Amino acid sequence: MVEFTVGMLTAIIVKKQLFPRVPATLAFVLAGVVYAASLWAPLLWQLGAQFVLPNAVLIAAVARSTRQPRFLTGKLAVHLGELSFALYLVHYFILELLSNAHESLGWPAWAMSALFLVLSLAAARLLWQFVEVPANRFLRKRIDRRPANPADREVATSSARANTCHAS
Repeated sequence: MVEFTVGMLTAIIVKKQLFPRVPATLAFVLAGVVYAASLWAPLLWQLGAQFVLPNAVLIAAVARSTRQPRFLTGKLAVHLGELSFALYLVHYFILELLSNAHESLGWPAWAMSALFLVLSLAAARLLWQFVEVPANRFLRKRIDRRPANPADREVATSSARANTCHAS
């Protein structure tokens, strides 16, 4: 919940332009240093909230940047962004599946991590392609057919009636 709250506050601060311009490269370095330092931290700290602030600074710096970092605008980065919600939905289940299979497989941690990444991305891609994209198409068709709010619908209906009366 902390990450969600900080994300919302970061969005508000960036939108109101209260966040100073920080070079995106500096923000990437800060996030990288925090990540690297976490590798020597106790396990619970490696998974925790110390990433929230550097990631908020990174997101705000990129959002306020006058030019976007090139690697964020490439096809791969954009596609990973499209998959991000589906990845969020499936990653925990795959993590649980693999953590249960870890001992029986006897693979080293790096191999299990690689398998986790491949399976998570594949499952996210399938969920995105066969659920999210069709659901978005379906909802867009339904939303595009109607005026946005009830007042607009009433105006459209009244206008149609008036045109019918004048045509007679």
